[in-house]
Amino acid sequence: MKMMTVFPFTPEVKSIIRFRDQMAGYEIRAILSFKEHAVQLCEYQRQTGIFCTIEIEEALNQCDCLLLMNNNTKQTLDKYHKTYEMAKNDGKEITMSMVLWHEMFPDQEPDSQVHLLSNVEPVKEYFECSQLLEIQVPIVAVMGLGESCDKFETQMQMKEAFKEKGYHAYSLSSNDLGSLFSMDTYPEFMHQKNLSFSEKVF
Repeated sequence: MKMMTVFPFTPEVKSIIRFRDQMAGYEIRAILSFKEHAVQLCEYQRQTGIFCTIEIEEALNQCDCLLLMNNNTKQTLDKYHKTYEMAKNDGKEITMSMVLWHEMFPDQEPDSQVHLLSNVEPVKEYFECSQLLEIQVPIVAVMGLGESCDKFETQMQMKEAFKEKGYHAYSLSSNDLGSLFSMDTYPEFMHQKNLSFSEKVF
């Protein structure tokens, strides 16, 4: 079991904490965030018992690995870079999405210390056909009008509910964080803007 620190404090962090018992191989020990979140962190620590801080060194002392959340609120990347560098120098495993990696380090490749939450494009030779087939099982889709509208939270709740009811449901998440909860995620080509919708489907 690896001890994890999460940075920064975002709405999705609350979903991760709520369903942390379903994380495979990780235990969340600390939440690190920006100084403007200090009051929220204090209250959240009181509610959950998880160590919360705005000090990078204090947070990293609690963990073996660091999870960097996507920069959806468009914060400056200064604290992202500083946290990344300190974790790297301490030999911590660093986990992040490919989207965040390219935002922080454009035109660079990660080394073995960095784990990207991504699903590379499958090799086309594995496909037996390239036609639309009729789906023989029920499908429940979770959709929204944009970011930060609780799609991931809803999907996690549904995943848990189906499991409690005894269903063997397959979960496919458009959020890279899904891979931390034994869900498959969209292949990277699904996010490419130079491909049409029909090309992505086929």
